[in-house]
Amino acid sequence: MIQLETSRVECLPLHIRRTFLLGAALILVVFGCCSKSRTVSGTAYSLLADSRVIAVRIADGQVVAEQSLSQNVSISSAGQLMALSKKGNSLIVLISNQLFVTDLPDLTIKKIVPLSRTDCTFRSVAIGPLTNRLFVFGNCAGSINVTVLDPNIESELDRWSVTLPAKYDWAIYQANVSEDEHRLFISYHGSHTTGIDWFDVSSNGLKRCKENDDSNLGCIRVHGGFKLRGDKIFATAGGRLIIETDTDGKSLLAYDTYFENNHVMEFAVNSQGTRLYALGMCGYQDGFSVVNLVDGGVPLNSQSDVPQLSRPAPSPIYKTSQSCGVRIALSHDQLLVVGRTERPVPDPKNKGALLFIDVNDGRVIRTVTTPSEPVDVITDG
Repeated sequence: MIQLETSRVECLPLHIRRTFLLGAALILVVFGCCSKSRTVSGTAYSLLADSRVIAVRIADGQVVAEQSLSQNVSISSAGQLMALSKKGNSLIVLISNQLFVTDLPDLTIKKIVPLSRTDCTFRSVAIGPLTNRLFVFGNCAGSINVTVLDPNIESELDRWSVTLPAKYDWAIYQANVSEDEHRLFISYHGSHTTGIDWFDVSSNGLKRCKENDDSNLGCIRVHGGFKLRGDKIFATAGGRLIIETDTDGKSLLAYDTYFENNHVMEFAVNSQGTRLYALGMCGYQDGFSVVNLVDGGVPLNSQSDVPQLSRPAPSPIYKTSQSCGVRIALSHDQLLVVGRTERPVPDPKNKGALLFIDVNDGRVIRTVTTPSEPVDVITDG
């Protein structure tokens, strides 16, 4: 606290007093502005394992809306199960082969749209960047299915299927759509499958990146979550590394989170593409790591069948031993909203938490307890 000894100031000439007091006022303004922490606006939405969705105001952690979407239905695995409409007025949630469209900000259910392929288990949703259509990705017997709906989620426009070797469990972990919507990407996390496949979209449907292949691996040898950034893909590798490839799967670089004995599955990238934020998987070792994407990557060892660095990678910008998460979302490049669970598989009967992490220093600035463990998290900015 700055205190002024006014008795001494009053002894000075008038013009000096004015200059002194003006300077002091400016100092107080500067210190006052700097002492306030930056406030991040917007809302975080979390789908919980008991099929409930909540809306949390990011600025203060207040739960501002809550809605139960499906009675007596539990969600057994985390995934990309929510999407925000491009207009920002609806939240779309995938539960048990149904799409729940809710109004924002109060989460009132506007409509429920059942998917026509009742023989499939749908596991991921994505909004097309070009047309705003909704892509829904599911597993069927011996194949994967992609159902495309119009932007208003009123009708199915396309349904595509691709046959995969039936002897393997091709459980979809995450899926996404390229900027021009001519290519789809699907990552697998089955009991015996891993990797990412891409599928080119044509008038004849989908064409897989490799045909007549009987292996249990996707074309891109990675494992878990991924992000599309223009003509590049960043993906987890099942351990501590993050792999960067081109959209054809050619490995370019690898980045080291320096998490020991972990199974990293989730991360976020800032809007400039300069920093990557990674979290340890709950049930392993907690940790939060910030990796430099500008010059922190090194080539992979071309002689190794598993992702392995050709030389040690630079240390992270910083790394803490706190926090873990099954799903994360970055808000305004300032805060990470993290869905925390006790174990890797969310339990609807356990209370969970949303952690709000300052990406500048890794501090958990706020914890919001949830009535059931989170399975997905998304933010509106």
